[in-house]
Amino acid sequence: MPFYPNLEAVHIEEYQALLIAKNLLPSRQALLENIEAHFFAIRKAGVSNVDSLIKALSTPQRLSTLAKQTLVPESYLVLLKREAGGLIPKAAPISSLIGINADTLAYLHEAGITSSKQYHEAYKAGEIISVPPDTAKDLFAQCDLLRISGIGPLAAKMFIEAGYDSVGKVSQADDKAMLDAISRINANGQYYTGTLGLKDMQFCIENAKFLAKYA
Repeated sequence: MPFYPNLEAVHIEEYQALLIAKNLLPSRQALLENIEAHFFAIRKAGVSNVDSLIKALSTPQRLSTLAKQTLVPESYLVLLKREAGGLIPKAAPISSLIGINADTLAYLHEAGITSSKQYHEAYKAGEIISVPPDTAKDLFAQCDLLRISGIGPLAAKMFIEAGYDSVGKVSQADDKAMLDAISRINANGQYYTGTLGLKDMQFCIENAKFLAKYA
């Protein structure tokens, strides 16, 4: 599974349906207002998929141009830009991974691998050769899970210990079972001081399903 999803494969009509079905954050609920009319206008302007949508919203000038072409309010397009941008996994510094030691970090830096994206790609290509196999596999699992929106290094470690060590496994998880497993791990390891809830699991599963589908 590549680091980034293939956003060209996500047609704009399908993205509209995904937004309608998604458990949007309260601050993004306004995206559902007049969504059919707004997305129809966006399609008419030649935006055919999520990749082209993100490009059309990538700068204030482009966003303003699209607003004039479609008569969709700029405030709506700003929210849409933020929501669509969340589909792109963010690369984390390789030094932020849990359990990575100084020797491994030095080796990776010497090899030009300084981010979770670079490690993810190098591991899949069989280029991680001077790291103990178990360590290399664990670091890859962390890098894979970090692709899921909302999962940071500590959360990734919890997911791995709970048996959810890949985007694929998270995408197929039962939300209640995963919450129980993650909560037990957290109670034992005290990774996270906040309260974990079912919506947190559902958010992760939803995002993982997207990454798995559009790999």
